[in-house]
Amino acid sequence: MTTPSTPRDGENIAILGIIANISLATIKFLGGIFGNSYALIADAIESATDIIGSFIVLLWVRYAQKPADANHPYGHGKTEPMAGLAVSILLIFAVIEIVTGAIDRIKNPDTGIPELWTLWILLGVVILKGWLFVRWYIIGKSLQSTAVTGDAFHHLSDALTTGIALIGTLLALFGGLAFASAADWAAIVAAVFMCYNIYHIGWPAMRELLDEVEDTELQDSIRAIVWGNSEVQNVNLCIARKSGFDRIVELHILIDGEKTVREWHLIAHQVEDDIQKHFPNVRSVVVHVEPSYTVVS
Repeated sequence: MTTPSTPRDGENIAILGIIANISLATIKFLGGIFGNSYALIADAIESATDIIGSFIVLLWVRYAQKPADANHPYGHGKTEPMAGLAVSILLIFAVIEIVTGAIDRIKNPDTGIPELWTLWILLGVVILKGWLFVRWYIIGKSLQSTAVTGDAFHHLSDALTTGIALIGTLLALFGGLAFASAADWAAIVAAVFMCYNIYHIGWPAMRELLDEVEDTELQDSIRAIVWGNSEVQNVNLCIARKSGFDRIVELHILIDGEKTVREWHLIAHQVEDDIQKHFPNVRSVVVHVEPSYTVVS
């Protein structure tokens, strides 16, 4: 049985990502300079944004775990999707820089073709980034973390863009003069893929910041638990929204209108306890009780 991931796992992989991306950015940048490969330089630019993005994920995932306080009664979980949004904004600037540099090189084709040995760097990056994506994605999904999952797709984007750079470099090396600028065109194609990644990371973060309901299965499960209480006659409303690693639930339940306020209070507390027993990540449950009879004014 697989051990569930914890927020500490999210911090650890962010640190691993920082170390890996610093190493990769350095290798790719030096390889691009000395190997005359703009595709590698473009990849180094994306790795540089990965470094900043991993720092953001690390710091904001830590901050998201802070307990609730007087000014933040629902905790600090909203900083977690903010990290994902910040990473997507960084990617926008990386795309602009990559496309601008590639167009300049295409307009000035006298820059030559890449060195053969740059292929090995590109191949190594594809393999490493593919592994990082799988590792990040598993932990991000386990945590239901927008930031960590977004960072996983950032690694996938890096693997794809490096793969495109690899193909472009192969064409530039072995395709003759007609394909001399293939590696530069590959950088532009890679930037297009990065745009998809910007959407894939940024849009879920925006949805979470706007409190969009996305986990309907959780709401259905909560309804089933509430229906298990014999005192509840109906569940008029059930909303479960994500706040970082936690969930906040609002319920409107129908109870016999002849019961006393004390009895209503005890039933509402029982419902809250039942939900939090089954779902430990539910930080708060707000239960609104409605009477089952029609009130005559």
